[in-house]
Amino acid sequence: TALIELGAGFHPDISGHENIIINGMLLGLSRKEVEARLDDIVHFAGVGDFIDQPIRTYSSGMLVRLGFSVAVAVDPDILLVDEVLAVGDEAFTRRCLDRIARMRREGVTLVIVSHDLDLVASLTDRALYLRNGRTIQDGPSDTVVARYRSDVADGEQEQPEDSRVRMIEEGRRWGTGDVEILDVSFSSGGVPLKVLPSGTDATVHIHYKVNEPVEDFVFGIAWHRTDGTLVAGHNTSIDGIQSHRLVDDGEVRCRYPRLDLAAGEYTLDVAVHAVDGLAYDYWCRAAKLRVTAPADWPGIWAPPHRWESDSADWEEPPSGETR
Repeated sequence: TALIELGAGFHPDISGHENIIINGMLLGLSRKEVEARLDDIVHFAGVGDFIDQPIRTYSSGMLVRLGFSVAVAVDPDILLVDEVLAVGDEAFTRRCLDRIARMRREGVTLVIVSHDLDLVASLTDRALYLRNGRTIQDGPSDTVVARYRSDVADGEQEQPEDSRVRMIEEGRRWGTGDVEILDVSFSSGGVPLKVLPSGTDATVHIHYKVNEPVEDFVFGIAWHRTDGTLVAGHNTSIDGIQSHRLVDDGEVRCRYPRLDLAAGEYTLDVAVHAVDGLAYDYWCRAAKLRVTAPADWPGIWAPPHRWESDSADWEEPPSGETR
């Protein structure tokens, strides 16, 4: 069942209750099936006090919430959603996200239209970046979101096609090319590596080439899980480093005295750009690192911590710190 426009089939002069019955039947349920799900639909939409009122008395947001609630209640095979999360309060947004995440796990095909970049990155595997009806980029969501953010930062969306930004476009990569990232690698204790035990030191090495001297620059790193979840991001500007001209080829290192990530595979986006956001070279998934840790560690972060109690009878490890 493909979801048609939210609220299609709603009649303004009859109640929300009656419209739920009609809309649910239009989407393929029997009247008995709709009535069995009625309470859940009303609760999900958050329109309980108005459910017996004509829907012409509803706000546009209430109508969209009601339409979405009916749509997800029919267990569709394909769900098309256009900015539905913009019409609800925090509680409705949370219910929507939970329901969409559950549908995704169940194998429902989701097509989401949104300007919420974090939503796109977290809920989708593939994204399509459109501008003026033209496809700018189509690919993995984290890559497309990073491209969109870079374009907004350097003002390309307001610039003509002969913009100063010359796309490198090597799959997951773009920028002016004034500064070029040559290689990204990892080491620990001075030894190159691709697998790292959690809790040990690590250094990210960024080798770069200057094709055209630049007046200012920022180096940045973003850590992602392989499912696209952003784990951490930092750059030299945020960390208070004031840049001057970049003229010579060289290397930049970012050192982590203790990298406390849970077991798994992580990818790094690495970029060098101007202070105003203009990308010199933005390289998505430039490097990959596997982190090892005890298999029973949950989550994506393994922070140092210790347990304390004045009453429990236990024996702490020698260091007092547990992980």
